[in-house]
Amino acid sequence: MERLDFQRGLEVRISRSDGFGCTALIQAVAKELLVLKPSDFDARQALLDQDPNEQVTLALGNGGTFMRGDTRILGPAGHDCVQTGRPRLQPVQRRAYFRVPVRVPVRIRREGRLAFGLTHDVSAGGSSAVLAAVHLEKDEVVQLSIDLTGGELEVDARVVDASDLHRFQFQGISSRDRDRLAAFVQRTDLGRLKHRLRTAG
Repeated sequence: MERLDFQRGLEVRISRSDGFGCTALIQAVAKELLVLKPSDFDARQALLDQDPNEQVTLALGNGGTFMRGDTRILGPAGHDCVQTGRPRLQPVQRRAYFRVPVRVPVRIRREGRLAFGLTHDVSAGGSSAVLAAVHLEKDEVVQLSIDLTGGELEVDARVVDASDLHRFQFQGISSRDRDRLAAFVQRTDLGRLKHRLRTAG
């Protein structure tokens, strides 16, 4: 397995135990410190406002290789960056796409019949959903429609888990539709962050 390490210009994922998450670009790397530029001002402020003893997880990936480590936010760096400790990275197994919890209507078409439900989470590579009055079989391929902001997305999906919470992996999805899903996930994640900031204030 290729071993990754922090390098200037790489993108990292910052996450916390309370569900907060954002991306950041590495601006500088020292022996024990990192300077990171979060994706937007609200994310930076959320990191600076947290308890100094609260840990965050930094994760980075390349292809199928993923590494992560825990550290703390040490303070601001310049007008748009934060300074963190430099954690020791450990290899991890994780999904290739970031998932965000979100409840939106979903429609399943199988053998000419329709079933309806609500998503539990969505990523650019798949989704999970609670379905009403239907049970699918594992590895079954269905047509799945998700109600995204600004329009509906239809895609073939394979059932990877057929428990009470059905999990789907998208099949043969176009680059355009994957970009739409990635943008939807990013908007939803940012909206959750702004809501937490407003309620915390």
